[in-house]
Amino acid sequence: NRTVPCAPWLKAQVAEAVAAEGYGVFELPSGAGHDGMAMIDIADVAMLFVRCRGGISHNPAEHVELADADAGARVLLR
Repeated sequence: NRTVPCAPWLKAQVAEAVAAEGYGVFELPSGAGHDGMAMIDIADVAMLFVRCRGGISHNPAEHVELADADAGARVLLR
């Protein structure tokens, strides 16, 4: 599977927005190449992750609390 790197300038903007919302900034490696591959030919990419209960994602058991979805939306809005 092909993966693509996140753009440093976008990662910096996301980190700044996360910090401005009062959250700690953590950089995570991601094997979700399909997300970036869908866009990389037309735009730089970055990813913002929100907590999932039990760390489960890309699975029918995935669950995100409303507060975490709200936090992610506020970071993206910045």
